[in-house]
Amino acid sequence: MSESGARGDMEPMRAAFSSDKLLVVFALSLGVAVSLSLLADPVVRSIGLMEMGLALGVVVAGTGALAHAVMTPERMIGAPRTSLVMLAMAASFLLSALIGCVHGDSPASVIRSTTPYLMAFLALPLAITGRLKLNTTGLILTVMVVGFTQAVYEISLFLMQGSSTVTQTLVSRITMIDARVTLPLAAAGNGVALALIGRGRWATMVGVVATAIFGLAALVTLTRTLVIVHGLTVLVAMALWSSLALVQRRPGVLVRNTGWLSLSMAMLWVVIMLPAFTTVPQAFQVRQAMETEKPHDMRQAPETGKSETSEDEPEIRRIEGLLKAKVGQEPASRTLGNAKSVHEAMVAILRNHGIKVLEDIVQQYAELGGKGTSSKILADILVNFSATVPGSSELGGGRISDEWLPAFHTYLAGNPATWTFGIGAGTPFMTRSGEPRTYIHNLPLYLLLYNGAVGLVLYILLQVGLVLSFFRRVVRDNDAVAFSCLSILVTLNCFALLFAVHKLIGFNLVLAIVYSCFLAPRPVGHVNTCALPQAAAARS
Repeated sequence: MSESGARGDMEPMRAAFSSDKLLVVFALSLGVAVSLSLLADPVVRSIGLMEMGLALGVVVAGTGALAHAVMTPERMIGAPRTSLVMLAMAASFLLSALIGCVHGDSPASVIRSTTPYLMAFLALPLAITGRLKLNTTGLILTVMVVGFTQAVYEISLFLMQGSSTVTQTLVSRITMIDARVTLPLAAAGNGVALALIGRGRWATMVGVVATAIFGLAALVTLTRTLVIVHGLTVLVAMALWSSLALVQRRPGVLVRNTGWLSLSMAMLWVVIMLPAFTTVPQAFQVRQAMETEKPHDMRQAPETGKSETSEDEPEIRRIEGLLKAKVGQEPASRTLGNAKSVHEAMVAILRNHGIKVLEDIVQQYAELGGKGTSSKILADILVNFSATVPGSSELGGGRISDEWLPAFHTYLAGNPATWTFGIGAGTPFMTRSGEPRTYIHNLPLYLLLYNGAVGLVLYILLQVGLVLSFFRRVVRDNDAVAFSCLSILVTLNCFALLFAVHKLIGFNLVLAIVYSCFLAPRPVGHVNTCALPQAAAARS
């Protein structure tokens, strides 16, 4: 062979080698970006330098790998139907951005509304070239490690509050201290932890302990959705284990893994009974009951015609006397100077002097013949206090009436074009309270409004296709990566039904990992030790 011919044969090999190296950089940058997403501002109204930096780093790495992959002669000879739906879904977001620009929305608003969603499709161009050969196990384990970090942070943040009473636990909710505790990383990580159970002694022990910690982290947030999602992830694992036991005719798999899961739940129960966490179950129950109560209207006058202020004036003076004995005359006068009712006075004490002083004042006030028992007064105060916390209108039914219904009515008020393709990214709609918004705490409704019926249908088809594909991999090969991805998909989609996390880069980076695991080809010779005999025969 001539020297020039040898050089010609080496060029594609060098390009492929360079491509593989850059694919490693792409995978690493994706994992690092997910890790750093814990540091980014989770507010959905804006994208700061941190968020843009995360996005840019992954895009640059992916673009470099794509450029080298395109230069190789190995091109994709066929694409799965789900990949084509994924491509159409990405095009739907780009079309939504174009519509927003046509409608006159500011470029900044369009970019803020589109960039996070495009992050989920970072691996798609690489897959089309047929060069997506990633370490999917490492990417999935990154999700668990980052989620575990968030869970430990949530538990540490709860312990730092030093809450010793149910009321103090309610008032010191960590979701009001740091919004990052509601990121879906811990919930997604739990799916990976459950996938480790039954895959060797050490992997099983890691999975058991991690699942218990993820459950504890969900409880200390006092957020119902996080607890429901954690339970849902457990149900998904049980369903997959049941499917494996049925298809492989090995009921011992279900029995053994269920036993390990029971051990994890027992560990969680033991920890929650420790003095540092004993107030959590009661506080969680009280908070759910508080959400069904109607906050006291301090501005409403009684039907007798007398103002509430005039009726409550003697009671306020009595409370002020009790507070003076506790904290001094000047602080007491300053705290209650603007109080016009008993409720306002108690909330002012809570805000300025903390729960310990409040509980003492309420107890003394009730013993002196004040309005109601101490427990009832505290309940009324906490309901009223929660109504004054920013974002409380989004609790319970308030989110439906204030946000979801106005968003749906905006969609219905459109025309055939907007019904089909959406109103465009960055275009605000008005909530019932009159606030313009470009986000919705419900992903399907967001897609319907901003991407139209086409975008919503594409997303449903994409998620169903991914779930079915991962499910087939699990029952055929007992694939741990597919097990994890299926759990993560269910977790994130359920999470996005009640939170606006779908507009965060961290959420979409986790989706990018799941999509990458779907698009990456699996080694032809790989057969899991627990794979079905017919699968092993088919691959041999």
